[in-house]
Order: sequence, then structure tokens, then C-alpha cells
Amino acid sequence: MKKTKIIAFICVLSMLLSCVQFVATASYQNIPDMDNNILMTIKNYSDNENVKIVKKIPLHNTNNAIVAYCYLLSPEGYAVFDLVGCMVESGTGNDKVYESIVSSADKIMYYAGPFDFFIQTNGQYKNIITEYNYTFETIETACDNFATKANNISQASISHSNDSTQGVKVYYTLSGSMRNYSHNPNGICAATASAIALMYYRDHIDSSVVRDWLVSSDGIDLIEFLAPQMHGSLTNPVGATLANVVSGLGYYFRYYGLQNKYSALSASASNKASAFSNMKNIIQSNRPIILLINSHPVYGNHYITVYEIFQDVGFLDAYYVNAKNGWGGTATVSLNYATGYVYLNR
Repeated sequence: MKKTKIIAFICVLSMLLSCVQFVATASYQNIPDMDNNILMTIKNYSDNENVKIVKKIPLHNTNNAIVAYCYLLSPEGYAVFDLVGCMVESGTGNDKVYESIVSSADKIMYYAGPFDFFIQTNGQYKNIITEYNYTFETIETACDNFATKANNISQASISHSNDSTQGVKVYYTLSGSMRNYSHNPNGICAATASAIALMYYRDHIDSSVVRDWLVSSDGIDLIEFLAPQMHGSLTNPVGATLANVVSGLGYYFRYYGLQNKYSALSASASNKASAFSNMKNIIQSNRPIILLINSHPVYGNHYITVYEIFQDVGFLDAYYVNAKNGWGGTATVSLNYATGYVYLNR
């Protein structure tokens, strides 16, 4: 069933709904009185009303200035928020990322964006997840790049909010909820985005699309099945083109005997109005979209899984998507960053 929402705004803050303000503190500490706005945001992303914040860890740049905070959660998980209260990344479960953060929580941690947590050791900076060592200059550049991206997306959100104060937003939304996987340890984002899309089919359209033994709360089994077909390797992946995603999904359907029922299609997003019209029809037919974005100020070149598309009526090229970002969070992205997309034939 399709859902269409038409909302008129006098003062629009929709681009900032995933951002909440909080007061910075400078120490690793227990939080008996949890910030209600941060907690509400985490609950929305995790789809778990019982989640709680148990620890708050400051994350620094190489000048020892705090640039973000990492919240440890119960049940086991974590979420990172930047200084304007926007979620940068999150994860659920007792995985390697979570364990690495917990084991280093008593040390000064440096942060350069998703999965780039560092501690100082023997005059170098060690990534606590990969355990690779880097020089000060390398980490300084990485931290600066993260700060620039965070500032760009913050300014873009504010600019959009100011520009849209008299607009009317028209939304087209999938009828069901979407899984929120965060398993993307080494650039296998096409596989992660595709797994989220396939699980939407299983959960809401056709349970045969994903076999029982590939279903899990973290999606790892399904993601790691898809990754070699789309990225060439699970351990040394390369960036996936739209053709790679279509081919990888084709292999998946053949492997599980679904090739006579399902196939993957791709389309260009070079013409934004045409892409929006086609994507609207796909969403209205209750099919998720695997979207490739390029040169985004936060995500760079990345695949996301679209569950909602909307237009700012009256503004030129004002087409946007809401999507699962593959790092356990949700992203609002302008179609100006999109180069193409993949969807299923039915």
C-alpha cells in the first residue's frame, strides 16, 4: 500500500530532525540522567524503545579538541554524534567495532569519521578496529577532512531549512519499515545497501527472497554473501559500479533459483526531474531503491537504501531522499548527489 504525505510548512526544520543539541562535557562518565533528545534520536534509529545510554566518551581531533561523542548503549551498541547533535554512525550488537570502543574507553580517542577511531601508541596513532598504525600527519589530515565534511553538511542543512520556509513538501514512502544494518567494515556499501533492500522484500513482500539461514539481526551473512559478487572480494573489495550491483543481484537470484521471478534493473539519475518521477513510481509500488551518490560532503561515494522520496514544490531541482545509510543511521540526501540507482523488476 502506498502512502503519500502532503505537508505545508510555515517554518520547516525537517532537515534537522536527526540533529539535536547537547552540552559538551570533557570526560568519560556515567550518565544517570540521559539527555532525552539524544536518547529519542537513538531510539528512532535503533527501532528499540528499551535502548539506554550507559556511557558517554569524548572523541578528539589531533589538537585534543572534542569533535564528537560516542554513546555506549544497552542492549550492546554504540552511536556517535557530532557537536551539532547529528548522528555520524551507529551499530548494534557485540561486534568488533563495539568491543574495540569499549576496550579503549579509558584512553584518549581520536576520531576522523565512521569506523576511524584512533588511540596513541608508541608515537603513532592506531586504528582501534583495524589495528593499523598511522603517522600524526596522516591522522591530522583525516581529522581535518572529517571536520570539513561535518561543517558542510551542517551548513547544507541550515541553508535548506532557510530556503524552504515557505515550501510544500510532498512525500512518497514505502509502506513497511526497513532493516537498519551497519555492517560495512571495509567499503562494501553496495552489498550492505542491497542486503537492506532484499530484507525489505522478505519482511513485507515475499519471504522467499531471502532464505532463513541468511537472516540475522545484523545482516552479516547476507551482506557477506553479496559482497564478493559486487565488490570483487570480501577481504580486498573495490568500489562497485551500478553494473556490478545489477550483476551481483543477478548472481544471487540465480544461486537461489529466483531468476525467473526477480531481476535487477538500473537507471541513470543525470536528469533529476526524470529520476525523481521514476523513483516516485518505484516507491509507490512498494519497492526499495539502492541509490549511488557521489562526492557527498559526508558520505563521499556511497550506496544508500531509499525508503522515502520527497520534493520541495516550487523550488528548482529540490528533490530529496530519506535512506538507510548502511552505518546504522538514516540520511537525507539531495538527488543532486545521485548518479544512478538499482531496483527490482517487481
